[in-house]
Amino acid sequence: MRIDGTVAVVTGAERGLGAALARVLARRGARVVASGLAREPLEQLCATIEGDGGRALALPCDVRDQTQITALVTEVDRLCGRIDLLVNNAGVTAGGDIRLLAEADWEGVLQVNLLGSARMVRAVLPGMLARRQGTILNVASAAGLAAPALWIPYAASKFALVGFSEGLHAALRPHGILVSVACPMWVETDMLTSVIPKLADPPLPKAAAARAPRGWAWLTSHVPGRHMAPETAAQRMVRGIERERFMIYTHRTTHLVVVARALAPELFARLWQRVNEFDERRHRQPPLR
Repeated sequence: MRIDGTVAVVTGAERGLGAALARVLARRGARVVASGLAREPLEQLCATIEGDGGRALALPCDVRDQTQITALVTEVDRLCGRIDLLVNNAGVTAGGDIRLLAEADWEGVLQVNLLGSARMVRAVLPGMLARRQGTILNVASAAGLAAPALWIPYAASKFALVGFSEGLHAALRPHGILVSVACPMWVETDMLTSVIPKLADPPLPKAAAARAPRGWAWLTSHVPGRHMAPETAAQRMVRGIERERFMIYTHRTTHLVVVARALAPELFARLWQRVNEFDERRHRQPPLR
């Protein structure tokens, strides 16, 4: 896919990975429509893009609301003539002890991460089918390939998004529409730190709990690309759609996870259990000083 000259809609573009995707696409020559819940950060992003010589337009939209989505697509068609690229980046997370998660926790995540993407696809698809061309990038997660125990609603939504993307890819490619799904691992955004999982008592034994943060720190410090900047992840995603790849991995480590799970599922399950134990223990501890 050639990015230059396209019209690209990016959801969840207020900050983090969405903002980085908007900037990278603009530098590649796309006219970017930055969408999200809050107008002010979207307008600031667009001002930055235009200051760097790009073209951008801020149009707020809540992907939980089909009426707002329809209005967004109608306005983009009016102002830009078409939508060539849809980037479904909007996402939220929730997690904790599965017994403490209410129905609202599940609904909140699924409404945005899965159904929001499905609504956006439904809205842009008639125009793409009429032109027999277009590209859709769904931003899933490595959690959509291996589910963390503390983030089951988030992982479930991302597993579903990967499956949704696979079905779309098969259904739409004969019609000239390309579908990709990106599965980033650790990217330095506020999603990593802004949501605290709900944890139940009792606390872990002191000896194990004391080792947990240091064990997790050691584990994550040995994962290549663990502190990836949003800009780097965005560049790799855009390069993936330029090369018309279906599955886009931003981190090489994700390849290892996929291969290990396929070749040695029982060993992977035992190792994954240890990773999840470290993850829970670190959340029970105050930050190391």
